Amino acid sequence: MTTSKYIYLEENNFIIVSGEDKRNFLQGIITNDINKCKEKVIYSCLLSPQGKFLSDFFIIPLDDSFLIEINKKFEDEFIKKLNLYKLRSKINIEKSDKYLSFALLANTEKNTFKEGEIIKNQKYIKYIDPRSLCLGYKIIIDKSLVHILEDNITNDVNDYTEKLINNLIPNSVNDLIINKSLLLENNFDQINAIDWKKGCFIGQEITARMKYRALLKKSIRLINIQSGNVNSGDEIYFENINVGYITSILKNRGIAMINIEKALKAIKNDSDLLTKLGKLKIIN
Repeated sequence: MTTSKYIYLEENNFIIVSGEDKRNFLQGIITNDINKCKEKVIYSCLLSPQGKFLSDFFIIPLDDSFLIEINKKFEDEFIKKLNLYKLRSKINIEKSDKYLSFALLANTEKNTFKEGEIIKNQKYIKYIDPRSLCLGYKIIIDKSLVHILEDNITNDVNDYTEKLINNLIPNSVNDLIINKSLLLENNFDQINAIDWKKGCFIGQEITARMKYRALLKKSIRLINIQSGNVNSGDEIYFENINVGYITSILKNRGIAMINIEKALKAIKNDSDLLTKLGKLKIIN
């Protein structure tokens, strides 16, 4: 291991899905292709039948099972949904308190690694974050071996949050609303959460319709705070019209949900947008 700081993601819990039908079962409900999850980790979501966001998670191949890393906010409801959908599928679903999750914001070589690629080690699971090479590594380690990292662990997640924001990757707990948010509005098709070729998944019809019929009216944008006091949840105005709101912010950068037409106009004209007490500009 290196002397880099390991950021403890203490809100992440683990679920193990095992049994002979595990692969076919997950394939029918998640947004990504479980068949990719053999020698690599995948990032995926569970949607409602109406295509609304319910939860996001990482799936890690582990011996004869799948280890699912999920935020504790979503965990119980996610398990309820799995049990609802499993019917007669021969699978086992159980929580696991054996593992801890860390982020390591190291640089990765694009010519060497691929998103989700597992770097094998007998003491821990280390893999390239499947959402973006820019995020570096994630590490899953048995609690009994956490002393390996002990001197270099930090609970300060600000550097991690800053990386997410700068790469326009939503923190689903803060940036999305359960049973309301849509994946395509929140950039999930650009962070390897959806496989359009895999076939059906829950909510697939509505999600695909939005993509192929260009039905999106709003989407998230990376913003820079120019001046004033700007906070998460603030409404955004352009040409005296409410065009969106801030979803998350750290220092002078943030993510905002903004009307696509108005965002493109503001970018083209290099215009500022306003909140009640501040001024901002769309970066991307």
